Amino acid sequence: MVKERWEKMLSTESLDVIFDRTDQHPYYVNKLCAILMRLEQLPTAVIVKEKWNQYRDENTSRVQQEVSLLKLNQRRLLINLANDRQVENPYGNAYSRQCGIPPTSIHRAMEFLLERDYVYRDVDKKYCILDPLIRAVLST
Repeated sequence: MVKERWEKMLSTESLDVIFDRTDQHPYYVNKLCAILMRLEQLPTAVIVKEKWNQYRDENTSRVQQEVSLLKLNQRRLLINLANDRQVENPYGNAYSRQCGIPPTSIHRAMEFLLERDYVYRDVDKKYCILDPLIRAVLST
């Protein structure tokens, strides 16, 4: 489809940006690619970044509204996870100090975030935010 549209394939660098920004999340890969397919010219990696950032900016208020419904410690933990991208041990004293949240409160907040699919454990057993748009909004 891409080759038919622009008579060339996307560069590896552009594909890497798509996969990095969307965390390979199927919904966001499709969404970003749909945005890119509307362009007249083959998008470069820079254009892919710009389009993702534009999409993020257009959806910031929706994400902020959703996150504002969380309790304070849930919100603070989610913001820290967004900035760190992957966390091996969020229950330790070092991470507790970094977040400014007591370890027992981290346990409760993380339990909620895991239950509601805000956070998941990846194949390396690290804690990550599931939704790359939420991560992108909170880490800016």
